[in-house]
Order: sequence, then structure tokens, then C-alpha cells
Amino acid sequence: MLFFVQLLTEDRFDIEWQNASADLPHLRILCEDGDKKDFTYNVQVHMEKEYQICYSSREPIPFVPSIPLSQDSAKYRVVELLDHITTYKYIEAIENRISSQSLSKSFEARMFVPTDNERGSTEDSDLEVSVGEKFCFEIKNLSEDVLYIYLYTLRPDWSIIDQLTAFRSSEMVVLGPSCRFDIALEADLSQDSHNFQVTSEDEVFKLFVTRRPDSFAGLKMDSLSSSPTRGTLNTLGNFLDTRRKRCRGNSDSDHEEEWFTKNFIVKTKAASM
Repeated sequence: MLFFVQLLTEDRFDIEWQNASADLPHLRILCEDGDKKDFTYNVQVHMEKEYQICYSSREPIPFVPSIPLSQDSAKYRVVELLDHITTYKYIEAIENRISSQSLSKSFEARMFVPTDNERGSTEDSDLEVSVGEKFCFEIKNLSEDVLYIYLYTLRPDWSIIDQLTAFRSSEMVVLGPSCRFDIALEADLSQDSHNFQVTSEDEVFKLFVTRRPDSFAGLKMDSLSSSPTRGTLNTLGNFLDTRRKRCRGNSDSDHEEEWFTKNFIVKTKAASM
């Protein structure tokens, strides 16, 4: 997966931009004008004093800090932020296109508000909640096999957390045949939402289901307010390639290697005054 970034700065021809991104093959930082739809992000100068990362529409991205031009290694810092953001988006888009239908049909999972059955989330819909409102994640094993369940949350502050370790000591839930697992959650906005004038946020809950014990702990990322993660995408590529190769056969052992993933999007809005 490639991410194209257009530089809209006066120093866009500075070789330091290319040097800063040389070890990040998934990033293409371009200084020439082009069709805006080809670019995922832009970098521009805000108030003539700070680098600002924006969407292709040139709208600022919430929770992404601006970098003062006067800061030491400012261009490297901007590239670090871009690397962190694109790694996050790569993880959000992860899917296993060669997973068998038997695995995808071996369970039912949903996000829902327990007091309102009509607002249950499906694979193709979002769940909308207000700050302070309770909602639940539930998964049922419909098969006669043991399934292993993992749930990660991609938060608006560009962090990725293991949602299950908040409720138990392991990142994994072992779900026996015909068993069910559920957790209750409370909707909230990010701590810094007021600083970015954000009144609604999307969280992506990424579910992984496997036929044998595994680990997806390598997906975790800190928020941008702490420290951006650099170079993780190369490691993740190898991590996923290994899993894709393992489930390409037809033997029983290959059957056990299967994994499946799907996203649930929970939209949280500020409570009405």
C-alpha cells in the first residue's frame, strides 16, 4: 500500500525531505503539482511558522500536531508523523482476502446499545452513540471448533490499543463451541478533543478471529501526543505476509492457521446541552 503526500511548502525541493523518508518505502513525498485526488495528505505551512499535515482537501487533521519550522530536524519530525499516520491507516485497512467462508460464517459479532436493539451494528453499518452512553461488543461461536478472539481499538488520537486487556490478563479470548463473549463499554471523546474543537469522533474496533492461538500485539501504537512510531509498517508487512502464506493450502494444519478480520465503526458525539 502506497501513500502519496504532496508538499505545498516553499522548501518542498529541499533534499532533506527525501532523505527523511528514504527508509519508508510506503511513503511517496512529492513536490510537483498534480491531481489532488492522487494525494492522501498534504503538508503546508500554517501561519508561516509551522508545518501542518492536512487531508488532500487541505483540511487540518485532528490530533496531529503542527511542527514549528524553527524546530531542530523539523522535516524529519513531520515525516515521522506521516509514517505514524499511514501505518495506522494501513492497519485499519488490513483484511485477509483468502480467508475461507467457513471461518467467516463460524461466528456472529456485533456492536450494539443494550437498551435499543434497533441500533445494533452489522458488518456494513456504523453505531452512533453519545458521550456517556453504554454500548456493548458481543461475539457468538456458531461452530463446533474453538475460536480465538482479539479486539483492537483504533482511537482518534492515532493510538491503537488492545481492548481486551482492559478486562482480562490476556489479549485473547478462547471461545469454545456455541459459547458467547461480551464486554460493556462507555462512549467518550478523546482527552484533547476540546483543543481541536472536535465534537464527534470515530473509533474503529478491529476484530480478529483465528483457529489457533496467535498474537496481534505488534499492532499497538502510542498516540501522537506521546511519540510517533517510525518504521513499523515494514515489520507489519512481514507479519501479515507470513499469515497469508500460512493459510494458502488445503491441509488440516493450514485450516488451523486461518484468520479473519472485520471492522466496527463507533461514532461518538458530544452529549446535547
